[in-house]
Amino acid sequence: MSDQLLVNVTPFETRVALVEDGVVAEVFIERHRDRGIVGNIYLGRVQRVLPGMQAAFVEIGLDKAAFLYVGDVGPPEDLPDDDGENVHVHGAADCAPPVAMTTEGDAETDLPAPVTPSSGATPAKKRRPAKDRRIEDVLKQGQEVLVQVTKDAIGTKGPRVTCNVSLPGRHLVYMPTHRHIGISRRITDDAERTRLRTTLEELKPTFVDDQHPEVGGFVVRTVSEGLSRQKLQADMEFLVGLWRDVERRSALVAAPVLVQPELDVVLRTARDLFTADVEKLVMDDVATFQAVQRFVDLLAPDLKPRLVHYTGSEPLFEREGVETELARAMSRKVWLKSGGTLIIDQAEALTAIDITPAASSASATSRTRS
Repeated sequence: MSDQLLVNVTPFETRVALVEDGVVAEVFIERHRDRGIVGNIYLGRVQRVLPGMQAAFVEIGLDKAAFLYVGDVGPPEDLPDDDGENVHVHGAADCAPPVAMTTEGDAETDLPAPVTPSSGATPAKKRRPAKDRRIEDVLKQGQEVLVQVTKDAIGTKGPRVTCNVSLPGRHLVYMPTHRHIGISRRITDDAERTRLRTTLEELKPTFVDDQHPEVGGFVVRTVSEGLSRQKLQADMEFLVGLWRDVERRSALVAAPVLVQPELDVVLRTARDLFTADVEKLVMDDVATFQAVQRFVDLLAPDLKPRLVHYTGSEPLFEREGVETELARAMSRKVWLKSGGTLIIDQAEALTAIDITPAASSASATSRTRS
């Protein structure tokens, strides 16, 4: 076991490198000034309803109003309780069809979802088919609605939002108003799929009380394969508690306001990549180290001894050779293992790649042609 996660924090950006067997496998960079808002949960106010576009603009407290399509407002038709192979979640669960999720490539399941409690609407017993839903019937100007950002603003366009709020955890994705349980397609063993589904079905009633008669739905991520009942329960408790805290805070504030920000790149890395296969997570910033300590203490206390605060005089990325690898990856000329090279030139209208084979390969090709 020689995998490491290295975190370098500067006043301008945070960089995280995954090093596998001494080789830099992945690098994540988050610039503090341009940090995205995808995954943030806002209590918004409907600014304008556009029946012609079947969409609405929602004020969420940013420069540009967010765009909410009718398909992301009301619940789709209920789906049969199959094995959950059709659901794709991004961070979804309040009142709309599923959206693509980017959590370690898990392929999930199709999930229904009723209207968010903040909208003030009461779900009907018999749902209207999604294709027949009209934006003017489900949203009114001035109405408050809880939304989650699924796409950052681009140019003159505001961010895209959905009422499908979802909360990804270490082993599960929680969708508060769904009732369905989905299993990652990458878990192929039928017995294990059945065990996971049965375990979650048995654990769900433990979160029911007078104020919360419904628990919601879950998607089991790939890393949950073989996971014990206790760890699944701990993840469920964390996510259900987080959602109920979001509900409490949204009831105490006035729209538009940010209710729940998405985790930064370091905490997302700790959640998704800091597993038992990682030897240590090294950070060169004391504030980041303390924040990750608190986070890991909640999420995976057994991994807390593997957290390391780096205090050496030499920069962490230089000491571990990450800067050299980054320079090679970003250079105009890239050397190949065969001895050949790629020369990459980016112009305004195209990117040109010049391929130069290794000398031995070139001479062999020359002899063959002659």
